[in-house]
Amino acid sequence: MDQSATGSATNAAEATAKDRQVEASKKRSSPNGPPQPVKKTKHTTLSTENLFILVASYNIRFSEYSRRCI
Repeated sequence: MDQSATGSATNAAEATAKDRQVEASKKRSSPNGPPQPVKKTKHTTLSTENLFILVASYNIRFSEYSRRCI
């Protein structure tokens, strides 16, 4: 890679970083009223079917392992 390509890539990276900083500062200082609440992460619940599949696959792997040990 030549010097001009390296320089333009560096300039593009710096411009992107500056854009992100500007966007972040706009979000912090937005006059749209109170700050928005933080979104809570969703926890996936294990259905009975998924739990059964998980246990069955564990038992198969464990039985294969125990056969090798004997």
